[in-house]
Amino acid sequence: MKQQTALVGAAIAAITASAYCILPAILGAASAGTLGFSATLAPYRPYFMGLTVMLLGAAFYFIYG
Repeated sequence: MKQQTALVGAAIAAITASAYCILPAILGAASAGTLGFSATLAPYRPYFMGLTVMLLGAAFYFIYG
């Protein structure tokens, strides 16, 4: 159970960290504009990336440790 939780958490954190680049591109392709998402998420990007690394490390530990 811990393995799956860490893996899902890492995936969610990775998606959140990449939302700075992906979300505006998806909204732009949908002709909805960027709606200021990149400016809103920019200050939090380092925290999301750090969380991603920690959760991926935990998932690696639970699976192979």
